[in-house]
Amino acid sequence: MQRTQIYLEEQQHRALARLARQSGETASALIRFAIDEYLANRLSAAEKLDRLRALGARFSAQTGALGSDSAVVVEDLRRSDALRLDSLK
Repeated sequence: MQRTQIYLEEQQHRALARLARQSGETASALIRFAIDEYLANRLSAAEKLDRLRALGARFSAQTGALGSDSAVVVEDLRRSDALRLDSLK
């Protein structure tokens, strides 16, 4: 993970701090989530399809290995995808 410093407007800082308190998340986690959402919305259709295909392939492989407990597989996929996105930053 890389450390990055940003400057926020006072209003942004207050709103972020309030949301962090309400959600129980850190401000850093909320900022990372917002950046992920922003970047995901900027993907081309081909990039979105590639991500979906890769996710489907990982899901198929893990579902076969774990049997029918797809909730465990989905949570594992979410974690691994978040780690992958973190590595792209």
